[in-house]
Amino acid sequence: MVLSLLQRFTYLGMFSLLIAAGLGLPFPEDLTLTTGGSLARQQVTSLLPTLLVGYAGVLVGDLLIFRLGRRLKEGVYTHPR
Repeated sequence: MVLSLLQRFTYLGMFSLLIAAGLGLPFPEDLTLTTGGSLARQQVTSLLPTLLVGYAGVLVGDLLIFRLGRRLKEGVYTHPR
């Protein structure tokens, strides 16, 4: 039960960190992916879901920042944030 709960929040945390890093949080995606691989190696998480969550997190984070830049265009340089 505890391991199942830990796995669920591990995947969610990994996905959230990857999206946040894609949006500009100063936290490297590589560190999150390496930690996910280490957890899969130690059998805390399963390999296939870890790979899928890592791929999806990087892809979604990059797509979000791409869409934001596409919407704001040159305004991204003059936007107050």
